[in-house]
Amino acid sequence: MAALDVFRADAFGMVQLTNALNKMPYVPKRLGQLGLFKKQGISTTNIMVEEQNGKLMIVPNAARGSSPNAMGGRPRSARTFSICHLPLVANVMADDVQNVRSFGSESELQSAVELVNDKLQDMRTNFEATHEFHRIGAIQGILLDADGSTVIYNWFQEFGQTEITRTIDFTLNNGVKLTAHQVRRDVEDALGMDTYTGLRAFVSADLYDKICITAEVKNSYQYTQAQFLRDNQARGEFTWAGITWEEYRGNVPTHAADGSTPVSGPFIPANTARVVPEGTQDVFAENYGPATFWEAVNTKGKPTYAKQERMKFDLGVEIFGQSNPLIMCNRPAVLIKITSTGSPTMLAAGAFGPDGPTDKDIEDLEKKAKESHDLASRTKHEADENAAKQAKRDLEVAKMDREDTEKRKKAENAAKEAEVKEREKAEKEAEKAEHKK
Repeated sequence: MAALDVFRADAFGMVQLTNALNKMPYVPKRLGQLGLFKKQGISTTNIMVEEQNGKLMIVPNAARGSSPNAMGGRPRSARTFSICHLPLVANVMADDVQNVRSFGSESELQSAVELVNDKLQDMRTNFEATHEFHRIGAIQGILLDADGSTVIYNWFQEFGQTEITRTIDFTLNNGVKLTAHQVRRDVEDALGMDTYTGLRAFVSADLYDKICITAEVKNSYQYTQAQFLRDNQARGEFTWAGITWEEYRGNVPTHAADGSTPVSGPFIPANTARVVPEGTQDVFAENYGPATFWEAVNTKGKPTYAKQERMKFDLGVEIFGQSNPLIMCNRPAVLIKITSTGSPTMLAAGAFGPDGPTDKDIEDLEKKAKESHDLASRTKHEADENAAKQAKRDLEVAKMDREDTEKRKKAENAAKEAEVKEREKAEKEAEKAEHKK
């Protein structure tokens, strides 16, 4: 039984395995990196959130020496939430140790440690992915279970608040900016007197691409940061209209409750962005409760735990890992959802070069706009109607570009004519002065 006796060593106790699990390297998750969430361990299995709503009041004028106006207290309410329990089990069989150990007892211990570390690494990766999944649930206002459909907590309902959705209309000249203005007002209204340092939008890949190529964004970078237009923005971020737009990368399988084949899906659904305020005090919380082990009773929780036990008949050991998080948004009214409608125009101002669009360019765009309109009128399909709107917008941009080009050329010609006249006038005056001499 020497191969299994190594698991009785101190290296495989609960504290040592838990520390090893918490120190395992992992690929950083974006929301965890940004520091949006205030992380803390708790010694209980429940969290109580107290809400205190302060209200501003306009103090009315009163005669000097009269009774002052009474200021009411701040209404309070408290809610209690249970932490989640996320258990994982992994096995290290006797044959696993036998097949990889080298000759001698010390190398035997080392082989077991390596096998356990491999299992702990896999556990850590799964726990970190789950924690990020819960963080995404916090910024979306709904915490889902691993099947991707079972609701653990709907933070909007729990706090009695309504989700706000804003829609970017890409058929408008400044659809993105108008939406950004609405979002800023929504967030600041929800925060009340609380402060924040900025707004960040976690954007799905398709919506991120649309925002990047829309004319209003391209025009704003054309003369000040032209390198932005030449770079590849995929998987990146940029700040525009007071919001940092970031393509969020996160895609892991969700496990159906009936045990069917997992279906992979993005953390941020298609055609969606989630806007959150950065630099707040207590809007986002990441709490970890104690493990269900005897040693962890009434102690401050850690992000992950691990413990091992020998199997019946000494067939191997079972490694039991767990995490007990409650990752939440205490003020879900600040979570603004963005969707979009229509397609962005591909034509930015100046797209036809310094000479502007030719008559042939305008003629082709007019033909395309008419054909798109006729097709949409026949089919009544949303995709065809959006294409017709885009074709119409492209034609409008081209016509505006031609008008701007004509105005610029007229101005340039007028300036040249004025320069010629000024030069001729100066030459005549010089001739007169020379003749007088």
